[in-house]
Amino acid sequence: MYFVSLAVVTNTANRVHLAGGEATNTAVTMAIAVAGPVILVAYQYITMAVTGYQAPGFMGLFSIWLFPLIVIIPTAVLVSRRLYLRTGSTYLGGLVMAVIATLIWGPATHSW
Repeated sequence: MYFVSLAVVTNTANRVHLAGGEATNTAVTMAIAVAGPVILVAYQYITMAVTGYQAPGFMGLFSIWLFPLIVIIPTAVLVSRRLYLRTGSTYLGGLVMAVIATLIWGPATHSW
């Protein structure tokens, strides 16, 4: 559900024009998109630093799995916006990033 809603928000923002031009639009969209994983990672590590224990609801250091998303999600937004500006297609960026995510996580989640 998170990734579907993220894709909807990102592609809806393709038609939004903020003051400051395209660079501002892209930066704001990237910041909003990556906020979720950043907040969860910060919550986990701040809780551990303050209390010495893991945050409730996190199994082990489960937030480690979020580190790649902190890089991949803003990259996906950048790719999506650039492809949208060049082609006018809201689907092409999502398709490209879905293929990349499948190549990254597909083999990692299977035990051969």
